[in-house]
Amino acid sequence: MNPYKELFPKGSQVRIADRPMLEEFLNTWKFHNPLKPDQLAFAGKTAEIASVGFYHGGDVLYVLDGVPGVWHEQCLTSSSTQGGRMTIDLKTLKTPLPKDISPWDLLQPVDESRFGKVVFDPKEQERWSKAIFVGGLPYMWRKAYLVLDMIYGLLELTEGDKVFLIGEALEACGFVDPLKARVGASGTVDALDIQEDCRDAFFNNKRGVGGQRGTFRYNYTSHIPNEAYDVVLNLQAIQHADDWRETGKEFLRIMKPGRRLVMAEIHLGAPQQDWKIRQDLHIEHLIDKIMSRICGSILEFPYYSMPELHAAFAGQLEETDDFEWRGLEVFWGRKPR
Repeated sequence: MNPYKELFPKGSQVRIADRPMLEEFLNTWKFHNPLKPDQLAFAGKTAEIASVGFYHGGDVLYVLDGVPGVWHEQCLTSSSTQGGRMTIDLKTLKTPLPKDISPWDLLQPVDESRFGKVVFDPKEQERWSKAIFVGGLPYMWRKAYLVLDMIYGLLELTEGDKVFLIGEALEACGFVDPLKARVGASGTVDALDIQEDCRDAFFNNKRGVGGQRGTFRYNYTSHIPNEAYDVVLNLQAIQHADDWRETGKEFLRIMKPGRRLVMAEIHLGAPQQDWKIRQDLHIEHLIDKIMSRICGSILEFPYYSMPELHAAFAGQLEETDDFEWRGLEVFWGRKPR
């Protein structure tokens, strides 16, 4: 007698999970029958179960009609096709919800009359989720104008100073002009916007030496002479660097002794942030809905905590300190003379 029981019997219709979930499974499953990269192309497809097997230990493995590869049960969801749209069969849906079920999957057939069939299209859902998610920095940083003024004050800028500014959406967030006003006509603000590099790294699932998604080696300053700038200001470029001990050395190399390095980030992906989201069902629903079509979970975003930055700069900076306000974290320290 077979002691194992499959969730999807032979002949039933299933929907293959969306690409973010498949990518997560591809990167984390290190055991038998790993998902192959070419299987990602079938994300969101529907198919019929051709056969069911059980790996020793009870893992359920499926072969789908017309779809290559072996599929783990975690990569499939129960579904039915109605009028060309995909809906979850609520009668077979388990509670608590399976990990790979998102709010998009529980849209009701009646939603078509209000939004059209396009609302059931996973590709459109991904596009809308990304559009909602990206582009928020100019809004958020203007909400944080009081903290931003404090950040500028930490730089201790004087007339004629040379500033190296690195970050995301620098012009759109309004960072550049206030800095130019503080250093005057005889000063310099060199701004390097790396927003598209950061977006590409995250959406393409690039992982740096620390293994975090969306991180990479910052090779932006190797051509700059030693002590070319008075200060370095990092606004919204903390979380994508893959190694702050090495990147920090490079930032300090190009700035003068006795001056401050200041870094700030409105972060995503901190464990405490995920905890806060889980305290309200409406907020949890909205974040889960967006993240399910981007990367699967908000915890996929790279995150360097303030204690980790202090450790990375240990022995390289003096008078280090940090500050947090509504998810905006600020770190600073002085380069030894």
